[in-house]
Amino acid sequence: MELSSPSNGSAPASVQSSRRKSGRAVQKPEVLNPSFASRRRAASTSDAEQDVDMDDISSGADADSDGEPDEQELLEQRRRSRKRPSTGKTSAPAKKTKTSGASTNLVMRPAPKKVKKSKKATMVPMPEIENAEVGTLYRRVFEDDADIAKVVEDWYQRFKADEAQSVAEIVNFVLECAGCYIKVNQHDIDDVDNCTSKLTDIQEEFQATKVSEYPLIKQRTSLTFRRSLSRFVDIFIQTLAQTGTLIESPELLENLQAWLTPMSSAASRPIRHTATVISLDFTSAFCSLGRSFVNRQAKLNRQADGEEKNKKVNKARVQDLKQQAGQTGERITEINNFIRDWFDTVFVHRYRDVDPHVRVDCIRYLGEWLIAYPEHFLDGAHLRYLGWLLSDTNPPTRQEAIKQLHRMYKDDTKLAALRQFTERFRVRMIEIASQDAELGARVLCIELLDVLREKGFLEPDDVDNLGKLIYDTEPRIRKAILPFFSASVLETYQLKIEELGEESLEEYLPEELSEEDFERPQRSWLKFKSLAELLQAYDSGKSNTKSNESRSGLADLLKASGIESRFSSVAKVLSGSLEFVNDWQAVAGYLLYDHSSTSDEGGSQGQVNAQYKLNESEEILLLHVLNSSVRGALASVVEETAASKKIKKSKKELESLEERRDVATQQLAVIMPKLLTKFNAIAEAAAAVLQLARTLNLEVFHQLRQESTTYAKLLDDINKQFLDHEDRDVLDEATAAMLYSKGFEDLEDVTEAKLASLWNDTAHKFVVFCRGEDVEVRGSMQDTMLAALTSTTFRLSKLASISNPTDILEKARSAASSTSKSRKRQSTQQATFVPIGLLLQLLARGVPNSGFSNQMNAKEDELVGYVLQTLFFYFLWNVQSSKQKNKTNPGAEAGEDSQARREEFTSRLRTIVKSRRGADHLRLAATRTLLDVETMFASTDVRRKQDASRGRLPSTEQSLILRVFVAAERAHALKSSLTRERPGTDEEPSASSGSGSDLSDVDDTDGSPMSSDAEEGDAANAKDGKAAQRLAQKKHRVALLAEEAFCDLSGRMALAIIAGVLSSSSPDEGDAKALDVRNRFVRNRNRLGKNFKTLVTQFEAALAEKQGKGVRSGKAKAGATLPVRPAETTNGEAIKANPKSAAIVADDLSANVASQVDGEDEARENNEGADGLEDGAQDIDDADTRADRATTEVESVVDD
Repeated sequence: MELSSPSNGSAPASVQSSRRKSGRAVQKPEVLNPSFASRRRAASTSDAEQDVDMDDISSGADADSDGEPDEQELLEQRRRSRKRPSTGKTSAPAKKTKTSGASTNLVMRPAPKKVKKSKKATMVPMPEIENAEVGTLYRRVFEDDADIAKVVEDWYQRFKADEAQSVAEIVNFVLECAGCYIKVNQHDIDDVDNCTSKLTDIQEEFQATKVSEYPLIKQRTSLTFRRSLSRFVDIFIQTLAQTGTLIESPELLENLQAWLTPMSSAASRPIRHTATVISLDFTSAFCSLGRSFVNRQAKLNRQADGEEKNKKVNKARVQDLKQQAGQTGERITEINNFIRDWFDTVFVHRYRDVDPHVRVDCIRYLGEWLIAYPEHFLDGAHLRYLGWLLSDTNPPTRQEAIKQLHRMYKDDTKLAALRQFTERFRVRMIEIASQDAELGARVLCIELLDVLREKGFLEPDDVDNLGKLIYDTEPRIRKAILPFFSASVLETYQLKIEELGEESLEEYLPEELSEEDFERPQRSWLKFKSLAELLQAYDSGKSNTKSNESRSGLADLLKASGIESRFSSVAKVLSGSLEFVNDWQAVAGYLLYDHSSTSDEGGSQGQVNAQYKLNESEEILLLHVLNSSVRGALASVVEETAASKKIKKSKKELESLEERRDVATQQLAVIMPKLLTKFNAIAEAAAAVLQLARTLNLEVFHQLRQESTTYAKLLDDINKQFLDHEDRDVLDEATAAMLYSKGFEDLEDVTEAKLASLWNDTAHKFVVFCRGEDVEVRGSMQDTMLAALTSTTFRLSKLASISNPTDILEKARSAASSTSKSRKRQSTQQATFVPIGLLLQLLARGVPNSGFSNQMNAKEDELVGYVLQTLFFYFLWNVQSSKQKNKTNPGAEAGEDSQARREEFTSRLRTIVKSRRGADHLRLAATRTLLDVETMFASTDVRRKQDASRGRLPSTEQSLILRVFVAAERAHALKSSLTRERPGTDEEPSASSGSGSDLSDVDDTDGSPMSSDAEEGDAANAKDGKAAQRLAQKKHRVALLAEEAFCDLSGRMALAIIAGVLSSSSPDEGDAKALDVRNRFVRNRNRLGKNFKTLVTQFEAALAEKQGKGVRSGKAKAGATLPVRPAETTNGEAIKANPKSAAIVADDLSANVASQVDGEDEARENNEGADGLEDGAQDIDDADTRADRATTEVESVVDD
């Protein structure tokens, strides 16, 4: 049966007008391969009988179908046929018996098999190839080792016999590819006008099966399925072209298009997606065909031009070639019409489909068409779709658009056509690279923009804006922008080379020097200068380190310590692309060079000197580069040494590796004092130099006895920086360097001697500053004296974090100057002071006074914050001493002095907490310290085994702590825009608590990082976009700090409840005033963020395990219990600890508390004895510090 064009007949006028009329020539077209067409015709003649049989079989099948009495029965039969089990192997179809005469052949059906009744399921699995009927087009195409060319050839033979039935095969093939086994027949194909109605019925029946997965999106087989499908469509179109059917029978494609177009707009996602992909495959096949015609036409034109240039022109040959070229041009026009028709009916509507998978496929196929057939697609009308989809809401769609653009920009032949497109969408590309929410899209777009830079499509401002991404907070972005940034550095270097000229460079900047001359000017200095210039230019002006005014002791209590410098983060990635950065000796020589000695020189040498002269900011940047370069060099040696254990190396090679490391350490030990001498006045530079101390292999100084003097001098320089500098970052780095030195036992004598000297000098200064001052009265000191005392107290806290301060702080000291001879003569009459007593007295300054300015109150609070740190470490070491005494004398009581100091300390802490309101920073710090100290002493009290209530805080103090918790909770909810459960009467403390019974009067705006009034004022001032962005960043920073403070306090409360310091059960009849702290603590577990929820989950698991009960379902995840320490470590036996460790192993619980304070993380990292810090509550601290790690995002916020 022949096909009729869907554009003719009784089709509605609207349908006819919307479809392209065929205006193709009726003459027989030229085929691409005449021999192939002849072979096809011969095959069709020899197989005529078989074609008739297939036609008869089809007719018989149709007659059988027409005799079905009921539609429901037909549906049931189809379902049974789909559920027919597979035999595993596909056997060849049985040979059909030929019969003479005109009788209709019946379909040979296999014997019926017993089919098991399938269970009713709500979801139907994705149809596999075994579910398809044997012999169908779908099964033959997708079976293993399928010969698709043979499949298409067989279909073509059937098409010549019965066109309508063959088209039905194609339509059914499309439906089966979508997982739909509902079929159409030739009657449906003949009735073209009713195809939409038929497809609607198919959709309704198909959607009733609730198929959720279909071949195109099934991960396991999707790629193979797509390849086979595309290959089938390509061979299908090529066969039609080679046999001439493509031009002779245009109604074939028009009928297929009449079915595929409404299917590509179907409501059913599997059908719509599959029909769209097949339609796009048709367009791809047309592109391949058009490409071949274009190449053929170009070849014919070249041959014609060559013939015309011959001396004896063969005019007939030329005429024939031109005629063939003209006919090929007509074919190109026909192919372009096909492409335009399919593009307009499918792609134009589906590239904005609601399903992102469809949009991704559309943009991928468009990229293939642009590459395969640029003669038709490479213009603004088609390129604009790529530009529009750069703004798609779906990240994979944006990424696919970027990938396709990257392919085109890499092709130099397409750059001219892309220039106008680049001008239109370049800003959007830069926006994606800088601000896109999807990290993968940003990385891809940066790589694309790097290609645009190479091709010269970016403006200088664009290059600068992208270069700033080298400071991005995301490591993947810094790594992606590195090639872009490196190219800019090398370009700047080349400009300097060209400006100076080769003669001047050879005379004043030689390219290679010996290692001994690393401090002499050399060519590589221009590279470092170029690097420093760009790093400085791309820096937003916000320094990573904080000034003393902006970084207070309270910030140290709230913020996570050890935040890496932005410059250090950049320097880490530079070595991967810029090899000259790895030459740390050249960097060190460049930094040690005195540029002032050459500032007055003129002529060519003065011009050369000006090109590599560094300013202060550039020197600081290169110091960070030096740090990274040194670490990278020593790390490479360590990696090679480790690899040598797996790969056997000779003794000589191993000695060479060790020698490289030792030489580098000796050179650094010599260079560091020089750098400290030069950069002593610059705090940020000095901090960067001190970081080098932690890269040294100090064992070298023990092995080389003559080098011990060098090591001692290095420690003297570090101690000098610690005593002379007021900058907190310098003090942090000096402390870390000393802690690193304590980790080497072979140099213990030298290190301990230097540390003891440092303790004596610092403690003496502390006593001197307190002499003659009323230390207990807030605001009684002059600003200069207060600042000096604050810095000295901070030094005490840092020293106490790495060594035992007990003897130093408990020793009475004279306030006389150590350098005054007259003071020394006043021996017996000179007043003495005990540092620990002065520290306890200083806590009285924590009581607020409204009569002072905010600036004065902030300075006083900073001092008290450092006093809290110092006293906490003092009592932490005290607990360790008590534990050691209990091992030798079980049940021994603490000394009277120690007990008195503890009581005074906790009493003053309670006074500070009571005197302040809301989530005040110092109030939170005092509450945390109070909980830590009470938890430590309660956990080490050996008599708690006989009296479990011993060590539990009274209800009045628990009420006070609970009020602070409610204030922090409320502040966090306010700043993070979270909703808490409204407070009820069950949480309020008793009337006798002395603090009031109403928790609702807590003023959480007082002392909060940012009040609502300030927010409203900032919002009113945010008139432009940048101001609004800064305001949003500020609010985000405030929310992070509020969450950090709340989670920090919550973690301490969780430890206190587990230790029995706070109540963990409801009050009973015997204790009506007891508080149920635990229930109030976990009330808002699902309302205050994931960090708090994780903390509560781990807390409940640990508490349930301690009480010997199973964790209730829903309270904690299965398996979320905390690790339990071995029994011997909790029964008083010795725990192995490094006496030089800053983390004192008082016991399991106290060590966890200690790990929360500034400096302890570094101590754990550098000491083997830190293994004793793990205990049953460690996971709670891990959850507690999640908010601390979140503060790294504050690095990208402008500090107001």
